Parts: sequence; C-alpha cells; structure tokens
Amino acid sequence: MRNLFFEYYRPSQEAFESLWSKAIFCFEANVLLDVYRYTPATREQLLDILNSFRERIWIPYQVGKEFHKNRLQVIKTQENPYEQINARVSKAI
Repeated sequence: MRNLFFEYYRPSQEAFESLWSKAIFCFEANVLLDVYRYTPATREQLLDILNSFRERIWIPYQVGKEFHKNRLQVIKTQENPYEQINARVSKAI
C-alpha cells in the first residue's frame, strides 16, 4: 500500500535531496505579487532565493497574465499603507 499511496508518506532524506536538486518550481500569481508586499529585506531575500534556482522556475501563461493584470493595483495599495491605517483609525474614532 505504501507504494500505491506514496503521497501520504514522508519521503526519505535521499528522496528530499533528489527533489530539491531536480524539481521544477511553479508559483501562483500571488506568490509573485507578494514581492511588492514584503519589506525590502524580505523582498531581497526572496529574490535571492528565486535567483539561486532560476533555471528551474516555470511560470505558466495564466500566472504571468494574472501577475501583470494585478501588479499595478498591488503596488498602489502598498504605496501608502500608513495613510490607510490613519484614515481607518480616524474614521473609527
């Protein structure tokens, strides 16, 4: 049964090492859009990590389309987060 339902069992250390050395990484649009939501330090760390295995990243067409469709809106919402908080607090008071 273990062979038939292998996805329910933790892979061996050897299998993990093989996965990490050969896997193709595919991200959804929100993972890529989060780059604009992170602090500069976190953003830099994520980009460094992505850059380290850039040869094994695959971005499906739909992900690229959603990223570009939502990118400017995400940037806009991140431009003035403190102003938004102040406005909400002022409105609540």
